[in-house]
Amino acid sequence: MSSGYGPADGADAELPRLEAALPSIRVPFGVLAGGGSPMPRAAMAATAEAIPGAWFDVVEGAGHFPYFERPGCLRAALDRLRMAGTT
Repeated sequence: MSSGYGPADGADAELPRLEAALPSIRVPFGVLAGGGSPMPRAAMAATAEAIPGAWFDVVEGAGHFPYFERPGCLRAALDRLRMAGTT
């Protein structure tokens, strides 16, 4: 039985197609990561770099859930996205 994530569900096979589509995203986009998150920071930064106009911010003092651990960072990120959408 598949957990819905990982090689068992074929997600890995879709990664090249999804990565190739990142440059076509044309909406304000940001990646917000906790400094203590176990997620690979380089992969998150690469995602943001592949999307035109996207940004990547690391919230120090937060783990995997910066929006919960540092709620003010989410408000600031949403404000940044809103302002990007008006320029």
